[in-house]
Amino acid sequence: MPVPLSELNFALEYVSFDSPIEDHFVYLNRKSGELYYDSYDSEDEIPEDIDDTEKYILVPTRQDLDLGKPLVLEFVSVYLPGQVNEVYEIFRRKGAYQRYKALLSNLGKLEDWYKYESEKQKEALINWCEENKIEVSL
Repeated sequence: MPVPLSELNFALEYVSFDSPIEDHFVYLNRKSGELYYDSYDSEDEIPEDIDDTEKYILVPTRQDLDLGKPLVLEFVSVYLPGQVNEVYEIFRRKGAYQRYKALLSNLGKLEDWYKYESEKQKEALINWCEENKIEVSL
């Protein structure tokens, strides 16, 4: 059964949210398309056979799909090549994403970034589904 891309996108955001990331998991039933959310404070019921990798697969994090710093650097090199060194410097310290978004806002490129990031995330999820033989609906 196809999994709606919007639900996979939400699951990706869930497993990528907060720190440590290892505290948030989403399992996808390969056959039914059902998603099971699991975290340290979750009260959702998880199937007993959740470790059956033939039946379930973990939804990847943004980092698993290279949607973190590599995507930022890709965007900057294409759309803001004059700021590449500044962005590298931003990402050498904590709080990088906040400072990066402030830079984009000052340059009038924040909305362009959000659109780019969203499109790349969609592409990455679709590719992940194809690689794992998961049917997805757009």
